[in-house]
Amino acid sequence: MTHDPRLSTALDATPLDSDVYGRRYVIEDVYPTIDAGRFPVKRIVGEPVDVWADIFRDGHEVTAAALRWRRDGERGWWTAPLVHAGNDRWHGTFVPIELGRHAFAIEAWTSVFATWRRDTLAKQKAGVDIALELREGRDLIAAALPRAGDTAGRLQAALNLFDATKDARPLLAEDLGAAMAAVEPRPDLTWSPAFPMMIER
Repeated sequence: MTHDPRLSTALDATPLDSDVYGRRYVIEDVYPTIDAGRFPVKRIVGEPVDVWADIFRDGHEVTAAALRWRRDGERGWWTAPLVHAGNDRWHGTFVPIELGRHAFAIEAWTSVFATWRRDTLAKQKAGVDIALELREGRDLIAAALPRAGDTAGRLQAALNLFDATKDARPLLAEDLGAAMAAVEPRPDLTWSPAFPMMIER
């Protein structure tokens, strides 16, 4: 996935050295790095940078992960999703558009809503009554509304349609899952170290 930071609206000022969150994920075998980040790797300005990492934890919940990067001197971090590439391996891409020293990092967390959606769809397919699960899903969406920002309308529309019809489809819609991914709590958010990178011509 190529991500051009000129088009991004996801510049996040959250510092990566914060110790607010407990570490529950293991993030290792990050590429590209030299000596585990002791020295900066070199890449070319304007060309995609492929980033890979192994991400795992105990349990069967759905994992979500993202790539963060910034040029030295920027206060915030550009963010793009990482894609699961099989087993524990994840992949993402970004395009540096300025010369100089940069850094990138990996973050991972448990997606509570995606886990709920996966399990509820499985029960629905098996013919199990999912009335309790739908109430749980509705509560998750309602709890996310106060911090939903631009996606609040999408979340509220799903709640309104479900309340009016009791139909499961509004809560299980794929695009609603994508909207929830951006706003749901991340109590086990885990960050890797920031790895240095030098962008040259």
